[in-house]
Amino acid sequence: KRSCDPAVFTNQVSCTKDTRCQWVSGNNGSVCAPRPCTIHSGERCCDAEADCHWDISVAPAQCSLKYCATMNGDQQKCSSDAECEYKTTENRCVEKECKELDQCGCRKDGDCYWNTDKQLCSCRGTGSARRWTWWC
Repeated sequence: KRSCDPAVFTNQVSCTKDTRCQWVSGNNGSVCAPRPCTIHSGERCCDAEADCHWDISVAPAQCSLKYCATMNGDQQKCSSDAECEYKTTENRCVEKECKELDQCGCRKDGDCYWNTDKQLCSCRGTGSARRWTWWC
């Protein structure tokens, strides 16, 4: 059987027990469908897609939609989130780059560090560890 098959997952409870599935409401009723990005079964293909990242916070690891990408199409919600910015030319919500964060935002982001000499936020390198809890 294929993942999120509406013939198998006929209600919201059974559908959402599978982390790769979501219950989607539409004009023709509700149905179980794959979450965005979960079509990728490997890290390399997952990370190659702009809105996806390899999520190791769940077991087994899976390809998931990036935090800011969950707000694609909602410019107001995206712009009000300190970690995100809306790219109007692409109609997408993306993570701010480290250099765009203030000191507090920088310290909350596991991919960034505050350079005290230059008084700016810099990138630690590549990675997907986000949403660290720091209190400013």
